[in-house]
Amino acid sequence: MAVKIIEFLGMNAHGLSASDYRAAEKLCPYIGTMCKKINRELEQKPMCVVESRGGVPLIVCEHRLLSTVMETPTSYQRSRLFEISQIIFDEGIEPKDIEYKYEVTTRLRQRSNFVLRDKRNGDACILEIQGGGETSSTRILTDHVTKWENGENVKLDDFPVRVTKSGKMTAPGLIPANAWRRLQEQIIVKGGICVSSEKKFVAAMGKTIYLHLLGKLPTIESMKR
Repeated sequence: MAVKIIEFLGMNAHGLSASDYRAAEKLCPYIGTMCKKINRELEQKPMCVVESRGGVPLIVCEHRLLSTVMETPTSYQRSRLFEISQIIFDEGIEPKDIEYKYEVTTRLRQRSNFVLRDKRNGDACILEIQGGGETSSTRILTDHVTKWENGENVKLDDFPVRVTKSGKMTAPGLIPANAWRRLQEQIIVKGGICVSSEKKFVAAMGKTIYLHLLGKLPTIESMKR
C-alpha cells in the first residue's frame, strides 16, 4: 500500500515549501536538539510520520512518540510521560507524583526505555516505547524529498512512485511486522521480569503497531495491565 509523508521535521508536510524548510532551524520539537537524522554521518531525511492511502499513519522516527534522549526533557516529553502515567497509575496522579529513569538496565541485564514510579505509593512499571517502524522502498521516499528540496515540481506529501526497467510501478509501503517482532520480545522477556517481581510492564505504541498487535493477540485489550 503506497505511502506519503505527512510530517517532516515536526511540521505538517501539506503545503510545506522547500524554502520554508531551508530557512527553518533544524531542531526536532520532540527532543529539543538537532534532528538526529540530519546529524548522522550518513545524512537522512527528517521524516517523522508517513501515511498510507488508507489513512493509516506510521511513525518512522524513533524519537517521535517518546524519546529516551532526556538530558533536558522537553515539555512534549514531560506531557507524554504524564499522559501515560494517568493510564497506568491510580486516579488523581499529578506531574509532581511521577518519578522516572530512562535507559535503565534491569537485574537480568535487560535494557529498558523507562522505569516509571508513582511516588505516592511506590507503584512502578517498566515502560517500553515502540512508536512505529520502517517502510519498504525507502530510497523512493528519500529521492522524492531530494526532488522537492531541489525545487522540482513535486509536493512533499505526494505519493511517490518509481517505474522499474520492466515498466512496473513500485511505491513505498508500510512494514509493521518488524516493529511487532521487536515488541514481542519486550513483552515476553521484560514482561516476565515484571510478573516475577509483581510490577507492571507497559508498552506505548503508535496506532499502526497497536492495530497489528490486536491482530496477533486478539485478547490483548482484556489482559491485566
